[in-house]
Amino acid sequence: MLLKQQSIDLLKQEQSLQTVITEKQQQELAQKEKELGLQQENIDLLHNKEQLQESQLKQANFIKKMTFAGIVLLLVIVGLLYNQYRVKHLNNRAISEKNERLNGLLEEKEWLLKEVHHRVKNNLQVVSSLLQSQSAYLKDEALAAVHDSQHRVQAMSLIHQKLYQTDNISTINMDIYIPELVDYLRDSFVTRTRIVFVMDIEPVALDVTQAIPLGLIINEAVTNVFKHAFTGRERGQVHVSLKQLNEEELILHISDNGIGLQIDPDLFPKSSLGLNLMKGLCRDFNGRYNIESKEGTHIEIIFTKVLPPYRGTSYSS
Repeated sequence: MLLKQQSIDLLKQEQSLQTVITEKQQQELAQKEKELGLQQENIDLLHNKEQLQESQLKQANFIKKMTFAGIVLLLVIVGLLYNQYRVKHLNNRAISEKNERLNGLLEEKEWLLKEVHHRVKNNLQVVSSLLQSQSAYLKDEALAAVHDSQHRVQAMSLIHQKLYQTDNISTINMDIYIPELVDYLRDSFVTRTRIVFVMDIEPVALDVTQAIPLGLIINEAVTNVFKHAFTGRERGQVHVSLKQLNEEELILHISDNGIGLQIDPDLFPKSSLGLNLMKGLCRDFNGRYNIESKEGTHIEIIFTKVLPPYRGTSYSS
């Protein structure tokens, strides 16, 4: 019994020992599995790290390529800008040379035009002198006609003289020209009537093609004032004005407090050269002409500052 009991105890001890060995083996197996899991995680981490490094390498290569392409594009742009600057510089140089040549031609043209105006003025003065010489052999109506023609020539000559004396060879300052024309006419007529002129001329510059017919119209109107407006009177007053009516139109107004047209029907007869001349000149620059007699003679002409195509002067009614 004792031996049996000892055998049983040994078996129990062997079982306990076997159990302890099994538990230890299980622990070792779990430890190995844990170590294998850690190794697998390390392998995954290394794999991910390798993929990340590969992605960073690709990104770095892409950035390198883009930087190189940007540098090339920048060089191309710089080259194009330099070429454009060079072309622009050459064009500016060519334009400057052309402008210099054009300025030279323009100065030469202005000088030639001034010389033309000077010669035209001299020729008109010669014509006026010839008319003055011819008047010594004429009497009455023929003499008056020659004097009227002389005044018309002088009205045009004065314009060419102004163009020759100023730097502007295409326009006339009417606030200077009209008073000088009236002064010339006043000095040309010998009359016992004391005539006072009241000027109201705005500083308007007109083209030669407008200034000449307007000067001739003023010449005709003022000449008729001296001849007819104040017959038998000791004093008289004449108003001459040129003003801006609106943005496009000007108005010329010449009026006197003389005897008027109704009292003196011979002032502007239907066949009068002066009246036909004024009407024809007015039509040449599309002016609106009006003349009436009310406590004197009133002449009004409204015209645009921009000229229509020139149609030539027509003096017939």
